[in-house]
Amino acid sequence: MPRTPAVLRLARNFRADLLDGESQVTGEMVATYRGIIKRLRPQLDSVLAQLAADKASGVLPSPLLSARRDDVKQLLADAERELSRFSKATATTVNRHQSSLVSLAGKQARELVRTAAVNPNLRWAQLQPDHVENLVGLLRPGTPAHDLLEELVPTGVDRVREAMISGLAVGRTPEKIAREVQDVLGGNMGRFLTVARTEDMRAYRMATIENFRANADVVSGWRWHASLSYSTCAACLSLHGEFFPLDQDMDGHANCRCQSIPIVKDAPVEAWQSGEEWLRAQPEDIQQRALGDAKLEAWKSGEISLADLRGHSHSEEFGGSFHEIGLEKAKANAGASR
Repeated sequence: MPRTPAVLRLARNFRADLLDGESQVTGEMVATYRGIIKRLRPQLDSVLAQLAADKASGVLPSPLLSARRDDVKQLLADAERELSRFSKATATTVNRHQSSLVSLAGKQARELVRTAAVNPNLRWAQLQPDHVENLVGLLRPGTPAHDLLEELVPTGVDRVREAMISGLAVGRTPEKIAREVQDVLGGNMGRFLTVARTEDMRAYRMATIENFRANADVVSGWRWHASLSYSTCAACLSLHGEFFPLDQDMDGHANCRCQSIPIVKDAPVEAWQSGEEWLRAQPEDIQQRALGDAKLEAWKSGEISLADLRGHSHSEEFGGSFHEIGLEKAKANAGASR
C-alpha cells in the first residue's frame, strides 16, 4: 500500500479539529432544543389528559374537531413560537461558527500547501475573511439555507398536529400520543442539525477552494479527500483521490465531511490509494456495511464499480451535489460506460 502523504496526514488532523468544533455547536443546539420539548411537555400532557377525560365522558368530538379546541390551538401556537425562536438562534449560531470556519479554512489551506510544497517558504496570498464570507455567502436572511431553516418551523408544527390527530383517530393513550409528539419534535431537530452541519462544511470547503484560487500561481487544482470508512457513502469513496481544476467547486452532499487537498505546482506527485482500492482491501464485513448486500454482490462480481454508484444533481438554490444512487441506476451507468 502506498505511503500516506504528509499532506493527507495533516488534512486528517484538520478534519478531527473540525469535528470537535462541530460537536460543540451540535451540543449547544441539542441542549437548546431539548429545552423546547421540556417546556412544552407539561402543556401537552394537560391537553391530552383533558381530551382523555372528554372521551371517557362521551363528549369528545372527532379528532379533526378536537384539534380545533382552544387549548390544542394554544399548544400549537406555543410550539410554533418556540420553534421559530430556535430557528433564529440556530441561524445566529451557525453564522458565528461559519465565520470562524472561514478564517480557519484560510490558515489550513496555507498549511496544506506548504506541507505539500518543495519550498515551504513560497509566497502565499492570504484572503481577508470578510472578502471570503461575501464570496461564500453565509447562512444569512434571504439565503436558501436560511429559508430552509424557517420552513422547518411550520413543518414541525404540522407534524405535531398530525401526530395528535392520528393518535386520537386510532384511540392511542395520551402517553403514547405524547411520546409520538416528542419523537416528531426530535425528528425535526435532526433536520435543523442537518442544515447546520451542511452549511458549516459548505462554508469551510468553499473558503478553502477560494484560498487555493487566490494562489493559482502555486496551486494547480485539488483532489477529493474522503474519510475512508464504512460509513462514508459510495459516491464519496469513489471520488477519493480524483483531481479537479481550480474552477470546480466541491459538490458535497448534505452532511458530507469530505475535504479538498491542494495540488501544488512543481511538487512531486505522490501516489494515493483510491477509495476503490481501499474498499477492495477491507474485510467483507466492512465492505457489506459500506455497500449493503445487493450492491456488494454486484460490485464484487464486476457488474458495477464504485464510480457507477455516483450520481450528481444540481439545484438553483444549493448548486451541485454528488450522492450515492440506487443499484439499478448504477447498473445503467455501468452499461453506458462499456
